Amino acid sequence: MTAAIGQRRAATPVGVVLVLLGLVGMVLWLANRAPTLPIDRSAIGLRALERVVSADGGAISYAVGQRMLEGTLGLRILPILDTDVSKPFVPPEDEQAYLATGTERDLTPGLIRGKVRLQPTLLVAPKWTRAMRHSGYAHHSLMISPEQAVNAIDRLDAFDGPLLRPRAPLQRFNFNGHDGLLYAPQFFPETLSDRCVPLISTQAGHLLIECDGPQSNHPVWLLSDPDLINNHGITLASNAAIASETLRELAAGAPILIDTTDEIFSTVQPQPRPKRAWSDLLRFFAYPMSIAWIALLAFTVLVLWRAWVRFGPPLAIFDDRLSASRDASISAKARILRMVGNDPKLFEAHVANRLRRIERTLFGGTLPGDPVTRIVGFLKRVDPERAAGFAAAAVAATTPAQHASAAQLQAALDDFERQAERLFDGS
Repeated sequence: MTAAIGQRRAATPVGVVLVLLGLVGMVLWLANRAPTLPIDRSAIGLRALERVVSADGGAISYAVGQRMLEGTLGLRILPILDTDVSKPFVPPEDEQAYLATGTERDLTPGLIRGKVRLQPTLLVAPKWTRAMRHSGYAHHSLMISPEQAVNAIDRLDAFDGPLLRPRAPLQRFNFNGHDGLLYAPQFFPETLSDRCVPLISTQAGHLLIECDGPQSNHPVWLLSDPDLINNHGITLASNAAIASETLRELAAGAPILIDTTDEIFSTVQPQPRPKRAWSDLLRFFAYPMSIAWIALLAFTVLVLWRAWVRFGPPLAIFDDRLSASRDASISAKARILRMVGNDPKLFEAHVANRLRRIERTLFGGTLPGDPVTRIVGFLKRVDPERAAGFAAAAVAATTPAQHASAAQLQAALDDFERQAERLFDGS
């Protein structure tokens, strides 16, 4: 029994070691399978820059889609995390090829121009592939090509050619009394456009340059090596002091925004609307507009005058009186009788037309022949008395005496109209 207990105690440390090794292996396995750190907390992120600038009294923050007016920022830091802005990024199927890419977020030339146009912007050229962010190690084999690094910023026509990469693995430089250090650096060439001036330079080339902004009043700055401000490089030498001092100077005390979004959340400064007064209305009547108003007034007067002369005031046909229709009928008959004196056939034509209208009302149409015979024949079957009265009045109206006077014709016409009205109302 004693020997068994001793063997059990000896095996206990070995079991503990095996368990610990298993836990360590599991942790490493989970770490490899777990999602990688976000860009802002990875080696190429700018969280350390945010802490450094804040510690030195600068106002700096990450963009979260907030809306702001044009020119309200002191500086927008825009890392170009896209090696080909001319087309969307398509991840390769091969994992090794995918890790060798440098596009972390799709950008477009229009998006970059919009950001640069609305706010003073620092464009940061890309340098590292995705493998550097996943592994956390900086090595020259994990860098993108100089042609890819310059793809987005060469559209600003600040310089010609790709970025320069010296053979020396380390590059030391001095700026405002601070010693800077870059690993596997990349620089802008010595020859720049007339629109650009260098701000930080080394013997190998320019690190930071300032150019006139395209289509805007805001300047644009270009940083060739992101290691001066990212989490990986800001801890080297005095890079933190150089980055903080330079950025706060570029922002001139205004807020600094780290923009890793693919949105243009800045809006154009609205133009103030001038106040209007009633005196502004008088400008429509000042010379030369006054000539047009005078011409319009003269044309209106001319049109109204000509209309009054040609047509006169509106006619009141019945004068809004109860007996107006009867007066109008009498006037019409009087006019007919006056015209009869000039043309005896007019009276006969009027009586004939009246008979045709009566026939059309009674039978729905007219037929050839004498309408009086058909009308009287119809009335005899309905009302013999009215038939006799209408027949006598129709004969007197259709066959007047050859030399009948106007009074006789008037009496004959009145009797005919009265008998015609009795056909329909029975009165």
